[in-house]
Amino acid sequence: MSGILQNVLTPLIRIFRLSKFDQNVFGEIRDDSSAKLITSITIIIVSSLLAGLGSFLYWEISGNPVVENQFINTFIFGSLFMALLYIEGLLVTFVLLVQVFRIPVDLHALLCVGGYASFPLCLSLLMAIPLVYPLFSILSLCLLFLFLVIGMQEVCQEKSAKVFFATLLGFATMVAALGIIAVLFSNPDAPIGAGPFGIFLKLS
Repeated sequence: MSGILQNVLTPLIRIFRLSKFDQNVFGEIRDDSSAKLITSITIIIVSSLLAGLGSFLYWEISGNPVVENQFINTFIFGSLFMALLYIEGLLVTFVLLVQVFRIPVDLHALLCVGGYASFPLCLSLLMAIPLVYPLFSILSLCLLFLFLVIGMQEVCQEKSAKVFFATLLGFATMVAALGIIAVLFSNPDAPIGAGPFGIFLKLS
């Protein structure tokens, strides 16, 4: 029982410290041989689900006309696409670091750190607040990129332009793919996407 409690408390404490911009957390995760990949994937999934919930609540609360399939398209499919494409972005970053820039990186450490770096997506839940929803939709992506850069620098143990560029490209592939999905699959009756990508229908 104590082991299960520890497995829950440790990630929560680390996320709390990250919310206070404690950059040392990423180094601890990198060096923690007991860090579990399933924990980081769970953080990605939960963060994506909260982003999807934010999109759904936006359409429910903001006073916009009710649209069809909004729960399925924002909370279910939007969250699923966000989680999968976030992991894809991490893998793109890994390939660029190792194959292009020849920086030795441990894939397990990168994915573990990247999982914790995804927690700013939770801020998209606050998109349900009328009038200020653009702030939280943009802020979540900005903080996500910031934590990704810091996390990848800790994984590589260097603060170079190569690490920044690889992280930027990985992040850009995720954003571009989610944007394309939101544009191509949304129609006048069905927005699709989590977080800021769930309001593309309003902006189009």
